[in-house]
Amino acid sequence: MKNIRRKLTLVIILMGVTTTVFGQWGFGTILPNAAAVVDVYSTTRGFLLPRMTDAQMAAIPSPAEGLMVYNITQHCLAVYSSGAFTCAYYTPPGTCGSPISVIHNAGPVAPATITITYGTVSTGVGGTGVKCWITQNLGATQQASSYTDFSDASAGWYWQFNRMQGFSMSGTTRTPSTAWLTPYATPSDWAPANDPCTLLLGAGWRLPTLQEWDNTHLAPNNWTSAALAYAGVLKLHEAGSLDYNTGLLTRSGAGYWWSSTTAGGSSGNTVWETGSVGGPSSYSWYSSYGFSVRCLRDY
Repeated sequence: MKNIRRKLTLVIILMGVTTTVFGQWGFGTILPNAAAVVDVYSTTRGFLLPRMTDAQMAAIPSPAEGLMVYNITQHCLAVYSSGAFTCAYYTPPGTCGSPISVIHNAGPVAPATITITYGTVSTGVGGTGVKCWITQNLGATQQASSYTDFSDASAGWYWQFNRMQGFSMSGTTRTPSTAWLTPYATPSDWAPANDPCTLLLGAGWRLPTLQEWDNTHLAPNNWTSAALAYAGVLKLHEAGSLDYNTGLLTRSGAGYWWSSTTAGGSSGNTVWETGSVGGPSSYSWYSSYGFSVRCLRDY
């Protein structure tokens, strides 16, 4: 009898059954599933997670990877992963085009704690099949109103090649204000572990390759000017760039977006569009420059 009690303990709580069996917990069942540490069984009730607003979630100190809550601001199950809470619902291929809301928390990837709603569009402009693209720069709180939109809200954040840390720029203030890394060699493509699209938007999102960027200005898109690039489905605009020496450059004069493809040495490949040279083209630039990021999803 003593041995049986050691192996199986039953506790009756509020008309329900809580069971521990060999280190397992069963709620509503005396026989927890062998594969589960915790097995909750019911045919009449659900499992209720903590319910929090965006602000309450952002205030959680040092959230653990995989922490789950129900977001009552965005009305979704939110999972903490790689420095941000992300709505965990799955968007099937045919439903791209709906906005996605993401809570970014300041840290090694995002420069600010903020909730951003990104527009999305399903398109084959990259020439590698239909993908789901965001229609504003990563970190931008709104889609640009024109190709010369000068606002911080439309510009979003800037990244150096193959680095996960994003930077915001408002006037002459850069956040974070850490020392700017320059110069440095980038002999390989952007590492998936450093991809800010994956880290901030979730699994499946990534940086476009150089070939995908090059394809955007070819037929049938024919983006032969900055104005036509903005008129296209991605709403590209001239958010400028960051330089360690002079800060913000060429906003309302040129737009630059990193690809994931390296040029080797101290350069990383980028695509850019500007009215002054007749439209989008790809160039190699020093990896230490800060450029915009757009993200796409393969499924």
